[in-house]
Amino acid sequence: MNKRAPLIAAGVAVLLVALTYMFLVKPKMADVAAAKVTLTQKQSDTTTLQTLLATLRDDQANATKFQDTIDMVDQKVPPIMDQQGILALLRLTAEQAGVDHTAVTFGTPTISPASGVSLIPVSVTVQGRYFTIAEFFSKIEVLPRAAKVVQFTLSPGGSLLVGPAPPGTMQLQASLEFFTSDTSAGPGSDPGSQQPTSGAP
Repeated sequence: MNKRAPLIAAGVAVLLVALTYMFLVKPKMADVAAAKVTLTQKQSDTTTLQTLLATLRDDQANATKFQDTIDMVDQKVPPIMDQQGILALLRLTAEQAGVDHTAVTFGTPTISPASGVSLIPVSVTVQGRYFTIAEFFSKIEVLPRAAKVVQFTLSPGGSLLVGPAPPGTMQLQASLEFFTSDTSAGPGSDPGSQQPTSGAP
């Protein structure tokens, strides 16, 4: 019996194991690793899709609330300048506050670089007693259309159509700003700014 036979057999066995690893096991291990990467990616994609689906369902459930917010913004900052609407608001505010002799003058709208909306300058002159003027300011703050008091001056005195105003009458001159999302209301825009007008609501 050849003494080298066991060594040769062992060598052949080792070679077979090596060849089996190289050509069968190692490729399968690579396939398994690739499959794990694919599985991880699919799980990540699934999580992302589930999050997106949940977001879309939440948006759908809150669609009415979003629309309510959009409608409120459109009312506060409407898409048109609407000078007649502003005059009507100021007339109603003056009547409710109890001030009189209201005069309103519109300036030329300008575009605000910060907000991108057009600012409509409005000068208002009214007269009344201290508390009626304070009520006028209070009502300006809660108008359905957004308005901002930029500055004002308050001085004693006033006049009526038929003579001097009663004692305690004060005159208010205020600079207000209204807003519109219509950027064509400002200078340099197309079709251009609207001409300043004045009125007595």
